[in-house]
Amino acid sequence: MWKFVFFVSCFLLFSCDKKSDNGKRQVKEEKVGVSIGTSNQKPAYWEVNGKATLLVGGGFVKKFSSPVVLESDLDSLVNMGCNFVTLSLGEKDFGGEKPFQVSDTGKYNLDAWNERYWHWFEYFLFQCSERGIVVQLEIWPEDFTEWGKSPFNPRNTINFTEEESNLISGFHLQGESPESQKVKAYLEQYVLKLLNITLKSQNVIFTVGNGNSSIEIWESHWESFIRHNSQDNFHEAFVDGTDFIDVSQLGKENGEQHYLAILEVKEKLENVKPINASAIYGGIDLNEWGGIEDGPERFWKNIFAGTAAVHFHKEPLGAGVNDLARFNIASLRSLEDKFPIISSQPKNELLLERSPNEAFCLSANEHLYALYYPGCGQVKLDLQGYEGKVAVSWLNLLDNVWDAEFIMQTEEGKIELRSPCESKWVVVVQPTVEQ
Repeated sequence: MWKFVFFVSCFLLFSCDKKSDNGKRQVKEEKVGVSIGTSNQKPAYWEVNGKATLLVGGGFVKKFSSPVVLESDLDSLVNMGCNFVTLSLGEKDFGGEKPFQVSDTGKYNLDAWNERYWHWFEYFLFQCSERGIVVQLEIWPEDFTEWGKSPFNPRNTINFTEEESNLISGFHLQGESPESQKVKAYLEQYVLKLLNITLKSQNVIFTVGNGNSSIEIWESHWESFIRHNSQDNFHEAFVDGTDFIDVSQLGKENGEQHYLAILEVKEKLENVKPINASAIYGGIDLNEWGGIEDGPERFWKNIFAGTAAVHFHKEPLGAGVNDLARFNIASLRSLEDKFPIISSQPKNELLLERSPNEAFCLSANEHLYALYYPGCGQVKLDLQGYEGKVAVSWLNLLDNVWDAEFIMQTEEGKIELRSPCESKWVVVVQPTVEQ
């Protein structure tokens, strides 16, 4: 019942009617909601509706829009193979909207919610869930906590003064918790509000802030706060740092170092848990985060390092949902049809005569292998004692096309694989049915 009431309220709020070109209302196909969890059988990956699942996504810019545009954008994501989006509770994703109303003085009233903001927030989560999309939610993004614009800055609110808050000029919300209990109460009231919405959606995982500037004591406080206030809920809260690790800030690394940095994070974990790359940088504009070649290469190295969730950062810092992102995501889904990624392990040690960043290997059961080549490469694959014929299939990542499968004969349990120098490639190697 609440879904129906909510949908109607959003419909009235946005004053928008979804119609076809002939003016008649379109009937959308029935969709099923999504429930996110961690997998006992495959703890390095997420579980969606009880099944271990690789999360894949691309960032689109205008998330705050009419229902028609939003639903169309989400449908496009699903059609390109996405089941994962990120959402930042800041100005960029919310079109400048803030969670609080503005008083007659032009300052924020922290006791008055901006219902347009919260209705849209709930509507967004509902539409994602109906399409099987998992949302990674950033609670304190930089553009929200930027002190000059923050609703919690005493100069921007009617609820307390600088003297009452004990905040010094220029205090950044991602620093240590403020001494003022009054300020702390408003911060916690805000987080409780969003928890009340997100936990009933069951398709949300949480990250506290952007790793560029987050302070550990700030993140630890909110991780504990979220977990404590979700204990009595029917759906568990999954928080970055405790239940999974986000490695997006490794995005400035390139080449072999980027791959090794991900593996180092995994090796340091006491218990296996999902590793997400929710913001893969490298877009059309060349900058400190890389360029057009870097984004797709980081995308695939995350996959071949065993990352549970990959997401192209929105343009211009990432590939977003442009054609380059679309082909790489489609190619990844094609690879999944032929090779069980979530049942595989990184196995670069099986690649002989390999140079740094030349090729990357995943190995699954029964002598099944996948290799990724960022460029030209020639390596020998050790088939771990297997002798006989193997089927070799090359996938062109830039047009999502498989070349014709061919057969190779092993030599002393090895085969030599050389990638074409044009385009980017993944190759799958498996024993033939008939020897």
